[in-house]
Amino acid sequence: MDYISSRRSGAVYVRKHHLIDVFPDDIQNKVYLLRHFEDYMLERLYGQHDFCYTDDTKTKNMEFVQKYFRMKNVIVFKLSHDVLQVTILFSICQTCVYLCSLLAVQFL
Repeated sequence: MDYISSRRSGAVYVRKHHLIDVFPDDIQNKVYLLRHFEDYMLERLYGQHDFCYTDDTKTKNMEFVQKYFRMKNVIVFKLSHDVLQVTILFSICQTCVYLCSLLAVQFL
């Protein structure tokens, strides 16, 4: 697990690697939330879709969420590689829109 902290109001990010079961006490609450969010994603968001896969080759320097915003039916994630993910949640379906800095748009 990589823990990324920001310095200088988010202009600089510092990445530290920890084992998922061995981590400093000061990030215990964040690890708890991470596990809870992982359970939520596996229960509600993950499914047998073409876009759901596991990349076992990438284990370090992975992209991460820089900022997020949650509303009733929408979650917006700003990712570290300049991708903006907008997830629209409805009871009957779920739609994701991915925007990147090249102004490419992909709907899922």
